[in-house]
Amino acid sequence: MFPGTGNGASLSTSIEIGHGWTSFTFAGVADLDGDTNPDVITRGTNGDLWLYPRTATAFSTRQ
Repeated sequence: MFPGTGNGASLSTSIEIGHGWTSFTFAGVADLDGDTNPDVITRGTNGDLWLYPRTATAFSTRQ
């Protein structure tokens, strides 16, 4: 992940948010849990959607 600065620019330092992403297709970024942090949405090879909610400091996983 390349975090943004809030003004449309990306920081040059990336943050690793997990391993094994090759079996997922990126589906989008949105604040789906209403906490004002952007969440990552992916689709697995079997069609399941996965939500990776972002907290102020980390990501967690929900299917």
